[in-house]
Amino acid sequence: MTENSRERAIAFLQSLVGQSLSYAIKSPDMDLYNFGFGDSLQYILHVVCRLKVIWKDGSSRRDCYDEDTPSDIFSRAIEQILGAPVKRIELSDKNDLWLDCGEFWIVFATFENGEESWRVFAANGVGKHLVAADIRATARKAQGCAMRQPELVGFLLTFTIHQAKTHGVCRGFLL
Repeated sequence: MTENSRERAIAFLQSLVGQSLSYAIKSPDMDLYNFGFGDSLQYILHVVCRLKVIWKDGSSRRDCYDEDTPSDIFSRAIEQILGAPVKRIELSDKNDLWLDCGEFWIVFATFENGEESWRVFAANGVGKHLVAADIRATARKAQGCAMRQPELVGFLLTFTIHQAKTHGVCRGFLL
């Protein structure tokens, strides 16, 4: 991913800063987690990757969730973090998303196979979607895919800009 693409992705994610976590659910019949941010639901984060809540209280407590976590167990456990505002965001080199919520971090770990791991978009469905995968695996896949723009590697840059249009698919890339 080019530095410009990374900067644009981080700038877009800054929209979450100051927004409170208004809901978090796991679909009972799918491996999809859904997080809503903002008092009047401004942003949605769809997650298909592993996630964990890392507590900052010195206890080394980490609550981990994946596709095998039953939705009712996730719902009960996650209630304790609802309402927490996002204080800052960080993005790892492989596009893991870290949300600092004061007393804890929520970490969304991208898949290492290059598949879509998470996406953030406006709750009204209009505007930009930011779709993330492990940049290293995505770059390997890109070698076999005729891509229109080199910066589509990494944040499958639907940032070129996924405006609720239909895009073609090439080996997991949104074009």
